[in-house]
Amino acid sequence: MPARLSREQVVPVIRDVFRRHGYDGASLAVISDATGLGRASLYHHFPGGKEEMAEAALEDVAAMIDGRIITALRRREEPPEARLAAMAKELMEFHEGGRAACLCGVLALTAAPLRPQVRAIFERWLAALADLAREAGMARVQAGEAGEEALARIEGALILAASQDSPKPFRHALRDLPRILLRVAP
Repeated sequence: MPARLSREQVVPVIRDVFRRHGYDGASLAVISDATGLGRASLYHHFPGGKEEMAEAALEDVAAMIDGRIITALRRREEPPEARLAAMAKELMEFHEGGRAACLCGVLALTAAPLRPQVRAIFERWLAALADLAREAGMARVQAGEAGEEALARIEGALILAASQDSPKPFRHALRDLPRILLRVAP
C-alpha cells in the first residue's frame, strides 16, 4: 500500500482485518502490516487507537447496510421478491459469496463496547426485513419473527460457511429467504 493513504482509503482495509482476526486478534502490528502504515500514521488517522479503528470499520459496514441492503429492501416501487433478490445479491457481493465474515457478528462477540452500535445496525435491518414480510401479508408479530429468522439464518450461515470452508451454507440461507419472509418457494 502507498505510504500516504487517506482515512477513507484505510478504513476498508482495517474493516477486513477485523473481519478476519476479530477485535482481539487485530493487533496494531497486524493492522500496520495490512495497511502498510506505521503506528504513527495509524494514530494520525485514528487518535483513539484500535477502538476508534473498529468504530470506523463498523461505521463503514453500517453505511453499506443502510445504503445497499436496507435501501434495496425499501424500494417500494419494486415487488417484494425483487427487493429480496436485490438484498441477497448485495450480501453475496459484500460477503464474497459466503467467504467473508460479518463484521457486525465478529464485533458483537469480541468487542463489548461496540455492541450498542452493532445492535442498532441489526435493529434497522430487522425492521426492514419485518416490513418486507408485512407487505407480503404477514401479521406484525409473525413478520418480526420472520425477520429474526431470516437474519439469524444469514448470520449463522456465515459462521457455518467459515467453519466448513465452504460458501454453500450461505448460499443455501439466501436461497431460503423467500420462503421465510414471503411465504413462497425459493
